[in-house]
Amino acid sequence: MTDSYDFIIVGGYHAWYRPDLDFGHLTTPQTSLKGQVLPYLRGKGPGGCSNVNFLTYLRGAGEDYNFWAELVGDESWKWEHTLRRFKEIETFHADLSEDMKKYSNPLPEYHGYDGPLHVSLPAQLEAGVSELFDAAARYGLPLNTDPNSGNPIGMSLPPTTTYKSYRWTSESIYTNYRPANLKMVTDIKIAKVIFENKVAVGVETVDGRKFTANQEVILSAGAFDTPKILLLSGIGPTQELTQHNIETLHDLPGVGKGLSDHPLVVIGASYAPAAGLSDRVKFVSNPAAVEATREQWRRDGTGETNLHQSCAITGWLKENSILTTNEYQNLDAL
Repeated sequence: MTDSYDFIIVGGYHAWYRPDLDFGHLTTPQTSLKGQVLPYLRGKGPGGCSNVNFLTYLRGAGEDYNFWAELVGDESWKWEHTLRRFKEIETFHADLSEDMKKYSNPLPEYHGYDGPLHVSLPAQLEAGVSELFDAAARYGLPLNTDPNSGNPIGMSLPPTTTYKSYRWTSESIYTNYRPANLKMVTDIKIAKVIFENKVAVGVETVDGRKFTANQEVILSAGAFDTPKILLLSGIGPTQELTQHNIETLHDLPGVGKGLSDHPLVVIGASYAPAAGLSDRVKFVSNPAAVEATREQWRRDGTGETNLHQSCAITGWLKENSILTTNEYQNLDAL
């Protein structure tokens, strides 16, 4: 059976606490980590990694976008133009408490107020947040109350993609702003892209269903599955495709190469309970309290569930002394 549409978008999927939403990818043994095999999370539901990520809403540095524009010779990548796009997709909720404004007070000119992606800050500060910012200030680290202004340098408390106690995902956008002519099909796996004379005309699923596109096929299946689908479709390094008995449609050596991602490295710090830097552990160690707050959240969207782990402090720092360390000097030249 073949279904026909104007546009076909393949993708929309990370699942931190929901293994039923995670593909369960594992890395190969990592030589730099004594052969350890690490989990590599990738979600498999509408909304993608936005379903289970850390919610932190952070843009890049303005000069990075300007460099991209220069690198590819396309002015549309410059910060002034990307900022306009960021503002178009954002609805920033600026109702902040006075305590919050001390540490996070985004500038109106850098934010949008009528877009499909809702962005906000917690209603109150978590325990320990002000103490950590004060300690950073004593160390000489600057405070940045709006890291999304194009200048991220400093210690910040960035907003999150949340609204009225709910996570706001790309699926939320589909659900709340879906046009009448958009059809979402879930629980299927794409086997390959269908081509006619090297023009993508549709996709085929692993169970043999076919979907044809009158205009375009858009692959948006993430950093793993987008190149995987291309490879299965015969686009990639011929030598590797031949090893898997895949007929080459187009020899393109870069497909499936050059993955760049940000690792999560957890570093723990011990402190005396009397310091009052966090009450997260006390909270999660009390199952009855956790369940009670869950019920409260289900009932009216309030309670401690909204507070704990709601404040993610970030620091983008210029530390010139690093440049003279042996470790930095011995880094391989890029």
